[in-house]
Amino acid sequence: MEETLGKAVQRETPFQVDWACSGCQKKGVNTIQYKKNVVVVVSEPQLKGIVSRLYCRPGFYLQMHPDGTLDGTKDEGSSSSLFNLIPVGLRVVAIQGTKTGLYIAMNCDGYLYTSEHFTPECKFKECVFENYYVTYSSVLYRQRESGRAWYIGINRDGQVMKGNRVKKTKAAAHFLPKLIEDCMSPPSLHHLGKEVGKGICQ
Repeated sequence: MEETLGKAVQRETPFQVDWACSGCQKKGVNTIQYKKNVVVVVSEPQLKGIVSRLYCRPGFYLQMHPDGTLDGTKDEGSSSSLFNLIPVGLRVVAIQGTKTGLYIAMNCDGYLYTSEHFTPECKFKECVFENYYVTYSSVLYRQRESGRAWYIGINRDGQVMKGNRVKKTKAAAHFLPKLIEDCMSPPSLHHLGKEVGKGICQ
């Protein structure tokens, strides 16, 4: 698996996924750990996505470039700002770029990247905040001591932020999904090689 955080790109081979992130066991990170070398083929359900633009309160639309890089744009008509919001659980979504087919993910250090395949790091809890904006937090990672969630966020310069630096009360974490259309055909959620292990989550 090759992962380039600076470019927000991940490449991986199906059925050879290793989620034992070396940084996950450091102090202050609460996560689910998986045993190595235990591989099970899991078929993900075929689900409909909703094509939307994600407008962030600082004035940017989240966008995904062809190389997988994530940032913000003020161009409302940019085709790179179109995403499939795919329900994958109760108030849990996967966010997939419509042009690239890549999924937004967050790793154990709080960095956002993009993945060719749907993995546990691609799951985000979708919550409506008190001001009717929506927040997206990692399902897998959060601060251990405080229990504070890690959020997708865009700063005032249009750059995506580390999840552990984004607070849910700040504008950087507040998104307004602007519905474009329902997908006519469901996106392909790939057969995954998921490692099965004992979940450690507090």
